[in-house]
Amino acid sequence: RPFIKDVNLQFPTRTKGVVEKCNFCEERLIQGLLPACVEACKEKALIFGDLNDPRSEIRRVLHGRHILQRQPELGTKPKVYYLV
Repeated sequence: RPFIKDVNLQFPTRTKGVVEKCNFCEERLIQGLLPACVEACKEKALIFGDLNDPRSEIRRVLHGRHILQRQPELGTKPKVYYLV
C-alpha cells in the first residue's frame, strides 16, 4: 500500500503503532475479488455483496431474517449485519 510510511515487518500492510479500520479489503474489491476474510472462511459464515442489488446473495440472506447492527443510533450508518 503506497500510503504506508513506516512498514511493520510482521504485518507489512499496516503502519507500525497505528490501528487500521477494516475497509473490506478495498484493494481486492477494486480487482473484483472478495475481502480476504470472506474468501478464507471455509464455513461460509461471512457474506459480502451489494446491498443495492435486489438480486444479490446478501439481500437474499438478509430478507426476512432477524438482524442486528452495532450502534446504528450513533449515525455512522453501519454496513455490517449480524444474523440472529
